[in-house]
Amino acid sequence: MKNNNRSLLFVAAMFLLGGFLFQFWPFFLIAIVALGLGGYYIPATALGIVLDITFGVPGGILRFIWFPFTAGALLIVALHMASLHYMLPRTAREKL
Repeated sequence: MKNNNRSLLFVAAMFLLGGFLFQFWPFFLIAIVALGLGGYYIPATALGIVLDITFGVPGGILRFIWFPFTAGALLIVALHMASLHYMLPRTAREKL
């Protein structure tokens, strides 16, 4: 495991822990986004499912989205996969 992968997992875990300690849901969202953009698709989606089961259906305007963390994780994963198609390969020696 590379150091940048370790640091990404550490940052995601710290935001997840901070979300549980301070009961601040944007920390959970940051952890999901970090995992999704880091290429950890299955853990990001699994974390979204676990958080949706833990917190249940949100109130207010978001009450129509039954699984907001899972929907956010799947959206981030889809955006990351779509953006990889338009980026240059990491091994390309060509210059623009």
